[in-house]
Amino acid sequence: MEIVRSAKYRLYPSATQKSLLHNLFGSTRFTFNLFLGKIQESYFGTSLNKKTGELVPKIPSEFDLSKALTLFKSEYPFLYSVPNDFLQAESKNLSSAFKKFFAKGGYPKFKSRKDKHQSINFYAGSRAKFDYEYIYLPKSHGTSFRKEDFKIKFKKHKTNFSPKDKITGYTISKDNLDKYWISFTFKTESRKGKKKRKSVGIDLGIKDFIILSDGTKFQNDNLLKKTQYKLKRKQRELSRKKKGSKNYKKQNIKLAKLHRKVQNQRQHRNHSISKMLIDIYDFIGLESLSVLQMISKENKGMKGLRNAISNAAWFDFSSKLKYKMAESQGHFIQIDRYFPSTKLCFNCGSIRDIDLSERIYTCECGYIEDRDINAAKNILAEAKNIAK
Repeated sequence: MEIVRSAKYRLYPSATQKSLLHNLFGSTRFTFNLFLGKIQESYFGTSLNKKTGELVPKIPSEFDLSKALTLFKSEYPFLYSVPNDFLQAESKNLSSAFKKFFAKGGYPKFKSRKDKHQSINFYAGSRAKFDYEYIYLPKSHGTSFRKEDFKIKFKKHKTNFSPKDKITGYTISKDNLDKYWISFTFKTESRKGKKKRKSVGIDLGIKDFIILSDGTKFQNDNLLKKTQYKLKRKQRELSRKKKGSKNYKKQNIKLAKLHRKVQNQRQHRNHSISKMLIDIYDFIGLESLSVLQMISKENKGMKGLRNAISNAAWFDFSSKLKYKMAESQGHFIQIDRYFPSTKLCFNCGSIRDIDLSERIYTCECGYIEDRDINAAKNILAEAKNIAK
């Protein structure tokens, strides 16, 4: 079975190659902003808004944007020195941004050179190639950079990726610590694991990171809480420095490194636990939560739990669990977020309200169980019903 995977590697560009990448970041950013500005100026025409009856700028298709790029190049000749693969990708990026907007997302914003994160994209069909050590970027005519400058070294760590796999897209990026990365998605064949024939339900928690239906609990290590004192101290030190000064920038990097450390710890924890579960179980049921809604400022009842929920990184854990289960050809089912797993009695099926302070679920039928284990059992049962 063919599945879609992703991989991310550290790039090690030379000083000249960094200059090349910054030129590409700037040119693609300019192209994206040019497209967005032309749309707002009604360059592509107008259309009638059915709700208001007003004429609004027409949103062009990806093909229309790509076609207009040829005309824009004559107006801005420096774009001829940029590989067309990267410029064409911006038409796809803007089209995707408007699709998200029409799906009740935010309106596309102009990109800024002051953004801490910069990136360039290229998609399937691009001339970019790579082997086990180097990525070979497409070279355009009229550029002052040499051919070897487009050959950038990367560090390949252990992964299931092989250059023989079908690449569907690349992204080269620079983060706020001035480190460069290449990430890409690829299609590969899932591997058949040993038949385990074990199933489990998983309840997500705060005190305990996850609770399994068999009674196993994984404690929440509170990674952010452990470094909270250091973060506050470095934040205070940053606030005392003049914004834009060299010392301000140095302190900002120290703060970013500390946040990156916590992020890496979360990633390691989620990878380790998800891999452990995949090795044991071939059927997993998991509750589905709207994390963004739970941590939003509008949800006043969850104000005290926002940091704890963010630190738990439930969405990242479920994503890792999902793709690893697909890779091993197991069954992963997320139940509806409104399923009353906590309120439901696993023994008799009755529903009763239970306060957050109640850690033991007791029912009139005589059933007594840890509230989280009871929820995990209900999640597994509901997942099996969905799978039928």
